[in-house]
Amino acid sequence: MRQNRIMQTLFYGGFAAWMVVLSGCTELAPPSERAISSDLASIAEDGVFDDAFDDTLSPQAACSCDRGWDYWGNPIPVGTTDCGHSVCGLDDKRYSCSSSGWVVQSTASCNGSSAPSNTKFGVNSATWYNSSCAQEAQVRSLGMGYYLEIALSENDKYTVASAVQCAINNGVIPIVRVCVTGNCGFQDVASYLRFLRYVDDNVSGIFYAIAGPNEPLSETWLPGLGGVSYPYSESEMNLLGQANAQYMNAVINGLNGRRLAQGGQIALLSPVYNCTHPDMSRFIGRMSTYGANFSALEGIAGNAYNVSTAQGLTIGHYVDNCQYAFASRGIAAPYDRFYVTEIGAYESVRNTDPNWGVVPHSTALANLSNQVNAMRTDRTIRAGLFFNGFGTNSDPNFDYGEISGSEWSQILGGAPPPPSCPCLSGVDNFCQYAPSTPNCPMTAPGGYCDPNGNGTFDDADWVTGYYDYLGSCN
Repeated sequence: MRQNRIMQTLFYGGFAAWMVVLSGCTELAPPSERAISSDLASIAEDGVFDDAFDDTLSPQAACSCDRGWDYWGNPIPVGTTDCGHSVCGLDDKRYSCSSSGWVVQSTASCNGSSAPSNTKFGVNSATWYNSSCAQEAQVRSLGMGYYLEIALSENDKYTVASAVQCAINNGVIPIVRVCVTGNCGFQDVASYLRFLRYVDDNVSGIFYAIAGPNEPLSETWLPGLGGVSYPYSESEMNLLGQANAQYMNAVINGLNGRRLAQGGQIALLSPVYNCTHPDMSRFIGRMSTYGANFSALEGIAGNAYNVSTAQGLTIGHYVDNCQYAFASRGIAAPYDRFYVTEIGAYESVRNTDPNWGVVPHSTALANLSNQVNAMRTDRTIRAGLFFNGFGTNSDPNFDYGEISGSEWSQILGGAPPPPSCPCLSGVDNFCQYAPSTPNCPMTAPGGYCDPNGNGTFDDADWVTGYYDYLGSCN
């Protein structure tokens, strides 16, 4: 959602108490990584998270269990899974980390008891790709787990592949989105497929990709949609539904053998629905009518904001609306794995939208923190990314999204702080600096570490050695 895109005729749903009930169970770790256990035999394979976390970040650990999701749908934090680390899995069994991977410690219900985690949160850059690793490293240093990159055309493949690998190397899950309003080089789905195949061939680790436009009801760059605008006639809605269903299906089919469910690295998400849009539900239904193969996706993507907490128009309200659009129609779709690629305090006075930017910023941040707390324990939400959280887009219309260093602790409160990562001076044959805390994150070989561990890199020391990155400095 962008400035002035929220219609005053906001979609209200009378189902605030509605919730998705997960059916079936999902295993915490892939079969190749776990110890053999008959208790695991019946656990379903969907939702397996494989190599998105780079084990080289913790080379001193004898155990390697940095993968999977806990009971609440939070990705397992990197650097927390030494031997004996236990977690409540998605199937409500207690798992323990061993040298063979995750093993079932107890089949009795663990009642969702997992350490609070912020790994299902992250940052949406709000701008196209960057060639620096600083933002991905900052995500990691704050204890979050996702970062979104935006590509504009196939020519961006080199830089985007580098940025995706940077995120993976930092234990951060990358999400690739394409295009902004009025600037898109992916109208031809063949160009998008070539782009994704290149990224796939040139990175090592799982990454997520949006199988279509961001907010397709307003970013109408698909062929044949020129002149379509809100309010949409029936014929226009048919065009929107058909074009987006066909594009999404072409992406799915064009990546056969490369998708996560097939053992590949690419996890596909739906086009990103603007969950605040009054025609969102109608549009989802129309995509289904035109044969959108939602069941082949790893998850559903959407954007949701605190538009007016006082009126109940919150992130949680809009996510419920989006999920209900699938559930109420009986659409086979992974809407119980929901990825919110934009969240933020749209109601803040920092927002230049005169209709909604009326709440004192401190109050808006408190409201956002409340939604973050609710999302953290919502099992159906897999990700929530703060739009322009690092202020990487200087457009004043997006100032409401920027979160300062001191504000991060307020927003992400209630979860363990990230490890302090000071740098030790002292030089050996390979390294200029070394981390003084085991498993401290570096951005990349030849990257930064954070001297005072405050999550900002303006005070960073430069790491010159590849061996330092691997934790091999003396």
